[in-house]
Amino acid sequence: MRRLVLPTLSGVLYFLSWIGFGIWPLAFVCFVPLLWALRDATPRRALWLGAWMGFVTHLGGYTWIMHVLQVFANAPLPLAFAGYLVLCAVQGLLFGVMSYVLVWVGRRTRWPAAALLPIALVATEFGYPLLFQSYTGIALMPVLPLVQIAELGGVLILSALQAVVNGALFDALEAWRSGKPAPVGAMAASLVALLGSATYGYVRLVRVERVERAAPKAPIGLAQPNVGELELHEHPLASVRTLQDETAELHARGAELVIWPEVGFNTRPLRPGDSDGRAITGAVPVAAIIGAVRVDGRKVWNSALVIDDRGRIGDHYDKIQLLAFGEYIPGGEWFPELYEWSPLSSPLARGQSTAPLRWRSWRFATFICYEDILPGIVRSIMAD
Repeated sequence: MRRLVLPTLSGVLYFLSWIGFGIWPLAFVCFVPLLWALRDATPRRALWLGAWMGFVTHLGGYTWIMHVLQVFANAPLPLAFAGYLVLCAVQGLLFGVMSYVLVWVGRRTRWPAAALLPIALVATEFGYPLLFQSYTGIALMPVLPLVQIAELGGVLILSALQAVVNGALFDALEAWRSGKPAPVGAMAASLVALLGSATYGYVRLVRVERVERAAPKAPIGLAQPNVGELELHEHPLASVRTLQDETAELHARGAELVIWPEVGFNTRPLRPGDSDGRAITGAVPVAAIIGAVRVDGRKVWNSALVIDDRGRIGDHYDKIQLLAFGEYIPGGEWFPELYEWSPLSSPLARGQSTAPLRWRSWRFATFICYEDILPGIVRSIMAD
């Protein structure tokens, strides 16, 4: 049990650094306890120590999985809790693989942790399959100057930045404890990485702000009924009327376009040939991008659609990355009876197009739910 203390500490520091807890400075020290535990570990032991760290950090960061399973999969609490534990173990194994790679390569190269950890972490985050994708670098999202380097290498370059600093701190700690010379190279590399990233970010933010000030603008309003999933299903008309009232209010305040939430219009699906959206927006003479369900035969999509100020339905975007247990059940294509046990987990079709939504001269890159944190989809949509 004593061997698990340091990996446990790393797991706690990791999830506390993440979005939701937001103590982002911990992102630069969260791997240090794990690295200390791995000093004399074999690759096999490193696998289990890292997997435990990953299990702990997912326990802290993924408690919402129980809610998803209870609401969408209709699972009783004990079953939802069991599913939560299984998911945490499977996803947490990413850090076990990372630790295995780190120790295996370290034994053959004797490179410092400031070099090994970025390689092991980035390689594992790139290649390890996850049901719910997540990246270490997301912890830096509150620090705008640092995250600008993501345009150079995606979210993985943010993971690498954290890993360089964690590795350098571990190298310095190990040198101090063993009486060896300070790892000047590792510390200098981490300092250069931090200062270089921050400098690039500040310059980039100034340039983007200039472009934003010079760009043409349009007043846009956001409508939100603020109701839960079950209430949406039990009282769909009430939430739609709330959105229509808010749309009218936003139009009166000068909005030229109003954005509705995901599946904000949920009283009926839209079908091929539907072209009049006035009943959707309450005949308010303002353009809107609304969330709705589209159907065509047996196919069902979670979609975003444009309705112009005359009520005409225009472009649509269909969600590509579906939410497991909410919009599909893993394995449901082979065992359809799973959907009978989980009535709210609708088997939706995946969208096929990343084309933008058009309104007037504007083109809108569209992301539904958590698609905006998935690098592959973001790159594809922005390329269009």
